[in-house]
Amino acid sequence: MTTKTLTSSDGIPRKTEARIAAVKALYASYTNNDIKTPESQVKEILSCYNDTLEEFQDIPLEHSFFKKLVKGLFESHNVLEEMITKHLKEGWSIERLGPVLQAILHVATYELIHFPDTSFKTIIDEYVEIKRKFFDEKEVAFVNGILDTISQEVRNKNAGLQ
Repeated sequence: MTTKTLTSSDGIPRKTEARIAAVKALYASYTNNDIKTPESQVKEILSCYNDTLEEFQDIPLEHSFFKKLVKGLFESHNVLEEMITKHLKEGWSIERLGPVLQAILHVATYELIHFPDTSFKTIIDEYVEIKRKFFDEKEVAFVNGILDTISQEVRNKNAGLQ
């Protein structure tokens, strides 16, 4: 039995759109001085995908996956930041990365930790592709390297739990 991946009109899988939307939601929370709850952030981003903005019309995303990501990101922010920070080169801080890169790394790290049914390779590939939408290849390699080391740590922790 094969499973069909639901895609948007331009062929982007709905789960990928949810990942991109989660990155946008986290980026918005970094750059907006208004304190928002995860629920209000979800509602605001989803309103864009519900024909509020022309650029988002006809772009379906997997709503439940998106909501899980955003809620989890807000609940686990400090743990995610700690994990990412320990994998940065000496002398680097997470703030030095800028809000887009921070958002991508946070969402990817959350998914690596909390969605064990999705292969690490799939998750890393997805966020590397998302990164390509914003940055050049040097930064893409940087993201790939950090996510690879984080996935190894998560894999080792998960192996220890069995």
